[in-house]
Amino acid sequence: MRLAMLACEQSWQYAFASRLAKSHELALVVVDQHFYTFSRARRFARMLKDPRASFHKVVDKVAVRSLEKRDNAIYASYFETIGAPPFEESARRVLYAQEINSQDVARQVELTKPDAILISGTRLIRPPVLQCRSRFGMINMHTGLSPYYRGGPCTFWTLYNEEPEYAGVTIHYITT
Repeated sequence: MRLAMLACEQSWQYAFASRLAKSHELALVVVDQHFYTFSRARRFARMLKDPRASFHKVVDKVAVRSLEKRDNAIYASYFETIGAPPFEESARRVLYAQEINSQDVARQVELTKPDAILISGTRLIRPPVLQCRSRFGMINMHTGLSPYYRGGPCTFWTLYNEEPEYAGVTIHYITT
């Protein structure tokens, strides 16, 4: 099966891609660069429109920053132990995208002619990427039990909020 994957650049995504590549043709990985400087600046500009909500977001972020760093370090050490090579070692082609929903990303996915498009760890998928076609459709793996936890990293937040019963994975088709 020929796959296109849209992912973020994290150790667990490397592991996911590596496993996929063992049994399928991982023709393309598009890496959503969430933390690209322009993307952060745009988010900051949106925050300025609602200072009160922004203040609460900043307070929350500062409160959990050390926990997130610890969480990321644990993920990285675990996935390094089991051997999670970078995308370049698992996929035929890797595209780093500052805008996951750009026309260029949609064109590259379409050129791949995938049997399935897998999504994991990206921002919300919108047109024109949302309209990309594949034989089996677009499948999302969300590391949280919907609707209880949205966004990311859901597993971290379930444990932080002492709600392990909501830790899990939601897999669903994405439709227009």
